[in-house]
Amino acid sequence: MTWTIIVLAILALVLWSFYVSWRASRLDRLHNRVEAARTALDLALVRRASAASDLASSGLLDPATSLLLADAVRRARQAGLAERDLAESDLTRALRATLGAPGLRGELENGDGNGKTHPTPKGRPTGVPGGPPSTRP
Repeated sequence: MTWTIIVLAILALVLWSFYVSWRASRLDRLHNRVEAARTALDLALVRRASAASDLASSGLLDPATSLLLADAVRRARQAGLAERDLAESDLTRALRATLGAPGLRGELENGDGNGKTHPTPKGRPTGVPGGPPSTRP
């Protein structure tokens, strides 16, 4: 009788340890996915901030808009983890306000801001120089 209780207790302990190990490996995989997603979001924010900084310093915008956009870029780059989502939202609002100006998108797509336009290869719609063709109407 005591041997059966001991064997059942050991079997229960082994099964419980397998279950705990399985749950721990699932938790570890979830943690890795969360970290990969966070890294991808941070990288996307850095790219957006860099592009917005280039736009703000390009001379295509009026000084007030450039200053507002540069300030949003600075806040997005200096934001900590807790306030990063708010800073990213502010950067998005600033970009929408900037790119919503009439004629700015066309100027960005057709040239580099110095009044010169880049030649368009035959059969391709006008797009950003060196980039994929524009799909915007």
